[in-house]
Amino acid sequence: MKSPGDVTFVVHRALGGGGMADVFLATMKAGGEETKVALKRMRPTLVADPSYRVHFEREARIGASLRHPNVVALHRFGEDAQGPWLALELVDGVPAARLMAARPGHSGVLPLAVALGVLADVVEGLDCAHRQGIVHRDLSPDNVLVGFDGVAKLSDFGIARAEEATRLTTTGTVRGKVAYLAPELFDGAPSSSATDRYALGVLAFVLLGGVPPFGQVNEAELIKRILSVEPPRLDELRPEVPAEVAEWVASALAKAPAQRPQGLEGLRDALAKHVGSEDARHAAVRAWVEPQRSQLGVPSLEVPSEAPSAQTVEEPASPAPPGGRRRAWLGLAPVVLLAAGALAWWGWPVAPPPAPVVVPARVEAPPPAVAAAEVDAGVAEPPEEPVAQARPAVEHPAPPTGRTGSLWIRVRPWAQVFLDGKDLGQTPLAPIKLAPGKHTVLLVNEKLRVRKSYPVRVFAGRQAELKVAFDEGP
Repeated sequence: MKSPGDVTFVVHRALGGGGMADVFLATMKAGGEETKVALKRMRPTLVADPSYRVHFEREARIGASLRHPNVVALHRFGEDAQGPWLALELVDGVPAARLMAARPGHSGVLPLAVALGVLADVVEGLDCAHRQGIVHRDLSPDNVLVGFDGVAKLSDFGIARAEEATRLTTTGTVRGKVAYLAPELFDGAPSSSATDRYALGVLAFVLLGGVPPFGQVNEAELIKRILSVEPPRLDELRPEVPAEVAEWVASALAKAPAQRPQGLEGLRDALAKHVGSEDARHAAVRAWVEPQRSQLGVPSLEVPSEAPSAQTVEEPASPAPPGGRRRAWLGLAPVVLLAAGALAWWGWPVAPPPAPVVVPARVEAPPPAVAAAEVDAGVAEPPEEPVAQARPAVEHPAPPTGRTGSLWIRVRPWAQVFLDGKDLGQTPLAPIKLAPGKHTVLLVNEKLRVRKSYPVRVFAGRQAELKVAFDEGP
């Protein structure tokens, strides 16, 4: 596989994958140098889906603008006839979630020094993103990679985004894992650094306490608890947790954004008192994590030195379709990124072999980083009017899911929900899987003397949303 700039990858084996992409251990050859990388390729079935391409390209843009020891680095990115790819820093380690799952006899609780050290690295990486106006939106133990060298790195900025672009995306889309979503996100508020700090509070609770703050419950009950229940104090659950850290976590889990810490300095200072210098905390994490390699069954990342074999294949250039145009991206040097304040973007058509014809495109640099707005992957909706009127159901792009779609019913303040005559209970409710077609939703609020029916249409592989605000006045 070649891209403009004669970048070649020798793919050795698969490392894993997710819903959107597959990841391979590969050697990147560029400019006479060879670098081991994690090659992330969008799955072929999703290449033609614009909504997934947006997330993939966003990860490239944001990843190229972040240079920090506690953020997984993006070396290069591009696209060939097979689709988009990212060449990411290869981290010899495991997700924090896997470390916790490997300690069943200890209720998933990490040693205190290890958990504090990992958390301190996460704070540094997230602070770097926030200072550049980037909101991660998907903080969780799955997206924290803990290296066997003791360094933890924040990964997966695929749904992160700039706040100035918030209103350009699909209205009402909520991204991220439910347990880590701030209360205001369920009411249509946009993601922000405040929602990231809430998610960091949940992440800290899980790393240090071994359990989520609202317990292991089904999604509908979890949403109710996020909106209305106060979580326990972390130092009550685990008394050895430093009081200053527990206090910051409690504040970060406040229901109202204004009541949460306004930055990460408080948590950074509290952690510094207990984990020491950067070298000291990495040494503490390394001393515990490195011996876990064999227990975790993590294979070596060494690559064969011999000629390519069935497992080590150098991918040839894939010609673009005749007459077609494909965008190609090239990773940018850090000095260019710093000068631009964020990310410069190039695009050019790639002609069929024997040699690509490269046509430089315009370079548009965003405003300087000091003036950057926060980046968010959601959409800010206008304030809800307190009237008994439903907003039209909004269809959200989603990956094909066979013959079903889904419907998310959101009501303020609350309602008893009847779908096609069946009582589903009281809001809030998790999204409901439905057969495609027309359905009828009846919302009843006896206290407000409201009883209204709404027709909705559900499409296969998509999520529709019915959002209603009832007048709470007499």
